[in-house]
Order: sequence, then C-alpha cells, then structure tokens
Amino acid sequence: MRKSFPTLVKNPIASAIGFATLTSFASGHVLAQAINNKDKTEIVAEETQQEKDDLAIDRIIVTSTKREMDMQDVAQSIQAFGSEQIERMGLRNFEDYAKAIPGLSSVTTTPGRNQIVFRGISTGGTSEWRTDSSTAVYLDEIPMTSAAQQIDPRMTDIERVEALPGPQGTLLGSSSQSGALRIITNKPDAEHGVFGALEGEVSKVKEGDTSHRVEGHVNLPIIDNTLAVRIAAFSVREGGFIDNVKGKALFTDDTNDDAVEDDFNTWDQDGFRVIGLWHVNDKWDAQLTYLAQKSKTQGDWKYDPAVGELDIVRFHKDVRTDDWWSSALTLTGDLGFAELSLTTSHSERDVFYEFDTMVSDQLRTRAYGIDNINGAYNPTYYNTAYDIGTVLNDQIGRRTTQEIRLASTGEGKFQWLMGAFYETTYDAWDWYYKTPHLTETPAWEAFNNRAYFLQTNYSTGTIYPVAATDRYYGEEFSRTTDQTAVFGEFSYDLSEALTLQVGLRWFEYDRERSERQFWPEGVPFGNYDTRGIDDYKGNDSDFVKKFSVSYDFDDDKMLYFTYSEGFRLGGSNKLRPNSVLPAKYGPDKLFNHELGFKSQWWEDRLRFNIAGFVMRWEDMQREIYDPFLLGVKAHANIGEAESKGIEASFTLQLSPELKLEGSFFKSDAKITKDFYFSQAFEEGVISPDNDWLVATKGQDLAISPDSKYWIGIEYTFDNKFLGANWWLRYDHSYQGKQSHDWWNAQNGYATIPSWTTANFQAGLWTDTDWTVTLTVSNIWDERAINWLDTGNDWLLSQYSIDRYRALPSVVRPREVGITVKYNF
Repeated sequence: MRKSFPTLVKNPIASAIGFATLTSFASGHVLAQAINNKDKTEIVAEETQQEKDDLAIDRIIVTSTKREMDMQDVAQSIQAFGSEQIERMGLRNFEDYAKAIPGLSSVTTTPGRNQIVFRGISTGGTSEWRTDSSTAVYLDEIPMTSAAQQIDPRMTDIERVEALPGPQGTLLGSSSQSGALRIITNKPDAEHGVFGALEGEVSKVKEGDTSHRVEGHVNLPIIDNTLAVRIAAFSVREGGFIDNVKGKALFTDDTNDDAVEDDFNTWDQDGFRVIGLWHVNDKWDAQLTYLAQKSKTQGDWKYDPAVGELDIVRFHKDVRTDDWWSSALTLTGDLGFAELSLTTSHSERDVFYEFDTMVSDQLRTRAYGIDNINGAYNPTYYNTAYDIGTVLNDQIGRRTTQEIRLASTGEGKFQWLMGAFYETTYDAWDWYYKTPHLTETPAWEAFNNRAYFLQTNYSTGTIYPVAATDRYYGEEFSRTTDQTAVFGEFSYDLSEALTLQVGLRWFEYDRERSERQFWPEGVPFGNYDTRGIDDYKGNDSDFVKKFSVSYDFDDDKMLYFTYSEGFRLGGSNKLRPNSVLPAKYGPDKLFNHELGFKSQWWEDRLRFNIAGFVMRWEDMQREIYDPFLLGVKAHANIGEAESKGIEASFTLQLSPELKLEGSFFKSDAKITKDFYFSQAFEEGVISPDNDWLVATKGQDLAISPDSKYWIGIEYTFDNKFLGANWWLRYDHSYQGKQSHDWWNAQNGYATIPSWTTANFQAGLWTDTDWTVTLTVSNIWDERAINWLDTGNDWLLSQYSIDRYRALPSVVRPREVGITVKYNF
C-alpha cells in the first residue's frame, strides 16, 4: 500500500492563500526584525531620556514677583522649599526652616516669639518693640508682619516657603525693608476628587517629657471642576525639658516650694485653615480663606548655668498665650491683555503673658530703694520690701489691607505689573508690673505723698489718696497707622538674552500714637496736666525704587545685577513740656546692590546660585530717652550702617537615590560712622561733658551672625527592604556668633556663641499610602542658644551674684519621634 502525503495545493484559491501566507510571513519576519531593531534603539533612547528626566531637579515656581515664575528666572536671590522638602526635612515651625535659609537670622525668647532679620539689618532686642519690623511675613497674600514677635504659622499642608533677602519695598511695602518671608498654602482642587492625609506623632525629648501631635488635611470637591474646599487642622503638645528646682530668692529666705516642677516648659498649638476656591468661569476665580491658630507656652525656656544645666529657680510658672485669626478674599480674572487680582484681608491677634519678676523685684528694692545706687531724689519709691510679683501684658493687633493689581499676560518683550495698596493697622497693649502687697510696702506711703503733691500742683484730677492697687508701674499704648501706596514694575527684553527691569513705589502714611504711663496705677508718670497721656501724630510720603538687568547665557544660566531700596515709615514725636527730644523722625532707608549668578548644570542635575551684596542703611531708627526727663522717650534717626556679604545655595542629584543640598552665608554688618547722643538733638542741648556714643564705628549690628551654612543629604531606595520604599536624610546646620541686642553689640558684652545642630530622618512608604518616619532632632544634643537674657547682669554684678546672669534660651535637646501618616 502506497503512502499518501497531504497535498499542499488543492485549488487555485487555496494556492494563492498559501503563497500569500508564506511570503507575508517571510517578509514580515524580515521587516519585524528591522522594526524591532529600530524600536530597541528608540526604546533605549527613550529610557535614557527618561533616566535624565528622573535625575533632573524639579523646577520651583515662586510667586514673590506677584506672578508665577521659575525661581531661576527671577533676578534676585531667593531660597524656596517645596512640599516634599518640607516633609522630608520635618519642617514644622519657623525654627526648623530658618536654619536652612542663608542670610536669615533670628532670636527667640520662647517658641512662637521670633524676631526675624535678613542680612543683619536690625537694631536688635527690645529697641524694636515700638519700631516697625524690618522683615515682612506673608501667608499667601495676607500680610502677617508684627514687630519683635513675628507670627509663626504651623507648617501643616504647606505648598512652599519662599525667603527673599534684601529690600522688597516696591512690591511688598514698608515692612520688607531687609527682606520678606512668604508661606504658601496648598489650594483646593476641584478636579481630582476627595483626597487628603492624616498623621500622628509621639516623641520623647532627652531629660524631658513626651510630646505628641495630630494633624491632617482633606480636599473636598463640592461641584466637580467648579467649587472645592480644602481643610487643614492640627493639635500639638511639646513636652518640657527645663526643671524649675527649689531655691531661695536673692536677698530673702523666701523659697519657691509651690512652683517647683520638672519639665515645666510646655508649648501647645491648635488651629485650622479653610480655603474655598470657586472657578466662576474660564476666566474668573474667587478664593476665600479663613484660618485661626492658638498657642500657649508655660514655664521658662531659659536655664541658669549657676544652678545647673537645664535647671532654673522660678517663683511663678510663666504663661504666654498667642491667639490669632485671619481671613482673606481674592478675586482673579483674565482680562485678555492682563490678569486682574483683588485681595482684601483682615487679621486680629491677641497676646497675653505673665512672667516671673522675682529677680528684678528684689534688685529694685535693694539697689534703688535701699542702697540708692542711682541717686534717686526719693529712693523710697523703689522700696517694695522685696515683694515678689510678676509682669503682665495684654496686647492686641488688628490689620486690614486692600490690594488691586494688573499684570500683563502673553509673551511680548514688554511686561508690566501695576497696583495700589491700602493698609490700616492698630496695635495696643496694657503692660504693668504687679506687686501683690504693694499697699503694705514703704513705697505706698511715698506714692501717696507724691499723689498729694501732683494733685495740688497740676491738673491731674483727684488722685489722692491713691486707690488700692497692686499695679506698681505700667503703661498703656495704642498706635494707628494708615498707609496708601501705588506701585509698579516694568521689564523689557532688549534682546533674547538681555532684560531690563524697573520698579517704583510711592507711599504716604499717617500715624497716631498714644501712651499713658502710671506709677502706681491711678497716679500719672510724666505729662501730669494730661493725666500722664502722651500723643504723637504725623504723616509723610516718599518713593522707593528698584532697577535690575539680567543676561541669559542660555536657558539654564543667568547673570544679574539688582539695585533695590527698602524703607520703614517715619513719624512725629509730640513731646512733653520741656522735652528736648526731636519733634520728628524720618523714614530709614536701605540701599541694596546685589550681583548674582543662577545656573543649572549637568542636564539639570545640579542647581547652583550665588549672590554678593552691599547694603547701605541710612538714618537708622531707634528709640532714645530724654536726658532731663525721667522715662520720657521718642524715636530718632541715629546714623548709618553697612552690610556686605555673599550667599550661595545648591541642589545636586548625584544618582537616582542620592541628593545633596545646602546653603552658605558670609557677611559683615557694621556701623560705618560714630553717632553721638548730642547729634539727635538741637545744637547745644547736650554739653560735650555729658555726651556719649549711641552708635560706634565698627560696631557689629545686632542679630547678625558673620557666617551660616546648612547641608542636607538624602538617600532614597525603592522596594529594597520588607517590600517598602525607604529614605534616609541628615541635615546639618551651623551659625556663627552674634549679639542679641544693641547694648551688648556696642560694648562687646555677652554674645550668643556659634552653634551647630543636626537632624536625622528615616522613613518608609508603601503602595497602600502608609508612611512611617523615625525622626531624631538635635541628634548630637547640642545646647544651641536662641537668646540670652542679660537684662539684670549689671546690677547682679554689683552684688557679686552669679545666679540669673546671661541666662540662655536653648533649642530642644535630642528628641526621638515616630510619625505615622496615611494618605487617602
């Protein structure tokens, strides 16, 4: 039987199909090989490009120029931190991020009570309580500036922090004389549904108590693509680390048994923020913001080295509350040729404190009431029988602002921004020394005799006999300032590489200030015919200017020069009868010259910026005292200073896993001319024999460290351990020595020594949106000093008392914490 084989071709149609199949397969195989080789080349190229993109440093968009711009395209020095950096670095409050900002320095007596300075432009300490701040603080478009105790918003759900050293007067006004700090919140999102995060932390400070915090945020679309609300809230308790130990008063056997307590310095913060965003249509948006924050500190953040490390003897548990709220409405619209922005805001702040005064109370009785080392006419006024009391202050602040801006849109060579600004502020306080048994002290009889004399010889009204009170001495203060300004900035591209920019601001202000001093309550101190009330009124106007030129070598490298001016408002001093103080004080101005280079290298894996500056400060404002009338003071312009230096920052992505970043600052801020006390008065008022230097040539400015640096190292590795993604981070900060106030700077007395601090974080995150972070703050347990209390040093030295001298307020000791966060 013959074998039969299958027939491949049975008919013409089948033959055609078979032939086509075979030839198409063969040709397809050849073509597929060619295509595949090409695809492999393209895939490799795409993967290489993707790798480059992954290694490229993220561009940072800032709004410091009142329009969105790449930070690298702004012709001025800027340091900015984005939301990822804020989380990775564990930035919670001002003290955390201040360490990483070149050119920014501060002093902090207690948490949340910060005096902020850029590039050393400060007269320092308590001299600035009645003087406008030289640094502006903004939360979004809301001005939050305060003198000597800047608001410290909690860093919950924050998009970005922008630090702007140097005068920002043309756009941000009088409070931005030396620089500005802007905190930008995350905004609602109406397009991507409900999302948010919730996190909690527990930590323990070395030799101290535990701390805890809970905070989070949620985004809630109300109408898809149209209306959304974003809510953030937090509750924080920071445990103490200063022990109030048992001890005696200075000159008596009184002890503080009732106040003894371990870890008695605590800090509580609670608050929330609600932002609503309405996309009215394709061209108009409306944003409404309301936020409130409450802060309470108890105990003392200073310790007494003569008693022991982190130990102090206090007779009263200090308390300070700082409650504030703010609201703002912003409308933005596209007019075709320009964007229109209108913002109105209102803020209110209430601060109250009561602090221990055992040291000053006992020194007053001994030095002035008994020994009479100042040669007072009647030392009995000061003899309060070593009674131990407190000092209290009830302070309020109100601020309302209105701003309208027009900013050009499009890609033309000529760009412009114009606007108008109005602000009214009201500040007031009721400050006094409380002496619990004042009516039982020798001073009480002396005060009644004084009241009888004043009532008989002046128009004081009925003040004798003095009504029973425990208010030994105090003052009531109120100030209203109205300011109007018109501003603009204009830029023109002379070529593809060269751009010129000019800015101008005209401002006018009116001030009214009233003070009433008493000694004791019910008995006026000074200006007796007006019951101790002093009124100050005045107004003025002026211009500030800005000019810059920038040259782009390419898309990643820019050289620029900027000249800018900053200012603080002046005013009038309505004087008491027979006072020799000046009737007016003018604005003080800052003239900044800055040369900088901004660059990105190595396919955008390295960002490096550097700037050198010279700033001349003219007609510095300080408060001075009348040499012939006890307790009478007024503002005056007291000479010139100069600050010059260099600042730099970098970010380097060495590999997909390893990133380095840091900043450096070096400066020299000094008085440039001697200024004698007599120069503040009319000629001949102060005799040469009674004259002295108010400002000394070569004297360092206060709160002005000569150097500062920060470096951060971050390593990220994906799915390398327990199926999770991990990251490690180490931040190291250094700050040079500085004087904390004018007196110590001028006389070379106590200075805040240089310090270093470091933080470490180790974190993991999973695909299920859980994050766990281990944080070790102040890992080397350094006693970095924020403030020195030297107010009683001279009197203590007269009695050879070592206690309570140069009391340091320090950063928290080493603290270890665990944070758990859930993103949804």
